Amino acid sequence: MSKSALKAAIADMDKALRTAYSVFLSLDKNKNGYLEKHELQELLQACDITTNDEECQACLRDLDTNSDGVWDFSEFLSFVGIIYQNKLAKVSKRKGTKKGPKPAPPTRKESLKA
Repeated sequence: MSKSALKAAIADMDKALRTAYSVFLSLDKNKNGYLEKHELQELLQACDITTNDEECQACLRDLDTNSDGVWDFSEFLSFVGIIYQNKLAKVSKRKGTKKGPKPAPPTRKESLKA
């Protein structure tokens, strides 16, 4: 990748991260800087992921890397990465490509795998 292409890619990533942070802040209804279970449920619904209360709690727990019971922005980004990788895999299957994207990084309990 050329230096100019790398700079453009970094600028694109910066824009994407700013957008992700904006989404994170909009989900953080009580403005405490974290996503709690009820806020995570809203996120899952927006992603068309149907979960019951136990599954939502498991999702929260599996990506809660510091075990504080909530998601900070970096834990939220892990979720976004998993969702993105799953969408890429589905697109690859629909297009019939034999070689899809690299698999998403594993979660602690693998509960979010498609």
